[in-house]
Amino acid sequence: MLQNIKIELLKIRRTHTFLMLFVIMIIASLWQLFVINSELSHSNLHNIAAFYNNQTVDCLILPIMVSIFASKIISNEKEGQTFKLQQSNGTEIYRIFLSKILLMVSTSIVLFVMETTFRYVYASINGIHTSVMLLLLFLMGQVLTVFSLICIFLVLSLLLNKQGIVLAIGFLFGFLGTVMASRSQSILSFWLPGTGNAYLAPYKYHLIDNAQLSYEYTLDQYLPVRLLIYILFCLLIYMIARMVIRRKEISLI
Repeated sequence: MLQNIKIELLKIRRTHTFLMLFVIMIIASLWQLFVINSELSHSNLHNIAAFYNNQTVDCLILPIMVSIFASKIISNEKEGQTFKLQQSNGTEIYRIFLSKILLMVSTSIVLFVMETTFRYVYASINGIHTSVMLLLLFLMGQVLTVFSLICIFLVLSLLLNKQGIVLAIGFLFGFLGTVMASRSQSILSFWLPGTGNAYLAPYKYHLIDNAQLSYEYTLDQYLPVRLLIYILFCLLIYMIARMVIRRKEISLI
């Protein structure tokens, strides 16, 4: 498996995908900085919740970023017609799929650590202390979210011949995630497209005055339950993705 991951890494290094993902994350961080500054300007929002809430830019950016990543690494295989070649060499398509998941998750973790460090440093500059536990919970939510998205978009990239459709679905997920982020307070909203980050955010949005659009963030007391639910949700998505890949593998023989 480690050898397969190294091969995937060599493949992707020949493209500008890593640079593209890095630029997307920089844009997301700068955009998030603007949002955070806007909220810190209000006295009732000048606290740690402004940095780790469910109205995050990541709800828009993550599905788009993952769809680009997935479509890129699968289109490389399709263009080179390497799936059948690797099968003839005794490599199962499922193992290739698994190595791509691990590569994408590892890359995402590196980007998330960078983004979270940025949030931590900026919070410290504004005199706001962030506990290690909060940072870990925030990172865990990001990793679980991206894992579910990776499984979905890798399968879509494998099944669909036109990668433009995959990218369109990524943008659709991003749009839906942004629109429905405020509905992530419900413990049963884990399935809403693109809202994983919002669902697992440590702080949740609450409207105080509908007429004046006044709101606040409160600490999610059910976050451990949400994490458990989303882990089970990720396992379900992974099992479905695995089943689809197995069937696709048979059709390629």
